[in-house]
Amino acid sequence: MIEQTRVLARKAASLKHIVIASAALALLTGCSTVHHNNSALLMDKGQTKSAEATVEKKQDTESFALRSILRHESSFAQEAEIIEDDGTEMGEVGVDAEVRDPLEGLNRVFNGVNRGIDLALIRPISKVYGAVVPSPIRMMVGNIFRNFEAPGDVVNYTLQGNGAEAGKSLKRLVINSTLGIGGLFDVADHLGTPYNPTDFGLTLNDWGVGEGIYVVTPLLGPSTTRDSVGRIVDIALYPTTYIGVITDFDFGGTISRGVEIVDKRQRNGPLLDNVIFASPDPYVTLRSTYIQRRRSLASDNILGAEGMDDNLPVIVTSGS
Repeated sequence: MIEQTRVLARKAASLKHIVIASAALALLTGCSTVHHNNSALLMDKGQTKSAEATVEKKQDTESFALRSILRHESSFAQEAEIIEDDGTEMGEVGVDAEVRDPLEGLNRVFNGVNRGIDLALIRPISKVYGAVVPSPIRMMVGNIFRNFEAPGDVVNYTLQGNGAEAGKSLKRLVINSTLGIGGLFDVADHLGTPYNPTDFGLTLNDWGVGEGIYVVTPLLGPSTTRDSVGRIVDIALYPTTYIGVITDFDFGGTISRGVEIVDKRQRNGPLLDNVIFASPDPYVTLRSTYIQRRRSLASDNILGAEGMDDNLPVIVTSGS
């Protein structure tokens, strides 16, 4: 009887060891999903807690990502219910599906013409510009054109009733035009007043003017009917527009505009070449990119957020 009891005790101990071993194996297997090098894992108490904390952190991250996706989908669902000014409902859920493009046939023709001009003329010149002109000089050129935008920013922020941003834009204009030597250096940014542009299209958006339809303009690129009107006012607010009026250099404004186009084309080359032109349908990709960016800017503009730097250059292929 005693011997049988000892046998049962040994079996129970063996079973206990098997359970412990199985649990250890399961723990190692779980840790392997977090750590790729299982051989580096030790089964001491401290590392086990670290592995468990890592797993919990990963689960929290996945949960946060899931919540973010659900919120994003909910946002799109709400946007899909928005009614346009003419009383027609927007299309299917998704940014590109909501774009009204009744002139797509004509827009594609103009888009093809603009793309041809870019590939034959502007892109090659921008490549030479990037290779020949040193980076510090290109940065100064970009700073000058940003400073040219400041007067329009002051006017538009004032029209939008955003006195705080109008004051910041005026501050940038004064600082960069003086301490920045005519805008060569963005001193204002280093002093805590970052570049935060706006335009008359965004002003019209603040006034409740609808986006309108998508249009592609020869030599100017993608736009909407609202932004097309905005461009006219922005051109009137741009200082280089009046170079030919205040000087004898009649083509000064045109040359300045050409340099700006080449500079922006060079800085945005990867976006245009690798994302837009390399896509199966460049027209749809450019349309989606432009509309998403403009709607993002419009949303930020209403909230008065900073840092609304438009990544799409004002060139024949991508508009503003």
